[in-house]
Amino acid sequence: VHVIMGNHDTASICDNEVMKDGREMNQAVDIALQKTFPDAYEKIQHALKQYLFSQPLAVKTANRLWMSHSLPSDRLAEKFSPTIFARPLQLSDFEKPGSVYLLTWGRNMSQPLLDRWADTFDIDLFILGHQPQVEGWACPGTNLLIIASEHNHGCLVHIDLTQFYTLDKLINSIVPLSSIP
Repeated sequence: VHVIMGNHDTASICDNEVMKDGREMNQAVDIALQKTFPDAYEKIQHALKQYLFSQPLAVKTANRLWMSHSLPSDRLAEKFSPTIFARPLQLSDFEKPGSVYLLTWGRNMSQPLLDRWADTFDIDLFILGHQPQVEGWACPGTNLLIIASEHNHGCLVHIDLTQFYTLDKLINSIVPLSSIP
């Protein structure tokens, strides 16, 4: 299991609001932390932000797979700088329209943009999240698998890092979470 930076993480780092199911999530976490740890709230909040800030932005494997929460979308692609993977990150990278923000908030990439990102990152296939999938997964591109795991049709992908994958082979590696005993 790999933990990677997501859009809620960037929102938390920057103290931005993020709505989920009609509820502001970061405020709910802060209220719970203050209530549970009134004397240590500031230390815990600081440690939580340090942890979130330390997460990898993506996972790139030797067998040419790329896993990240999302990718920059077509509309904002020109504002994205791949240099975020080769330099120390700054808080401004997490704020809109910083490159970490764009990496974690993008949706609905076109096939030409997916092909461009594949060339940029020197990979064959993307595995992303961030886009709701009723059946737990979808392939909205020739090199893209989207996985959703937050509901009763949620899935994961079991990957053997010693093998190379086609999109069909990757699809055959999907495991419904409900099938795990």
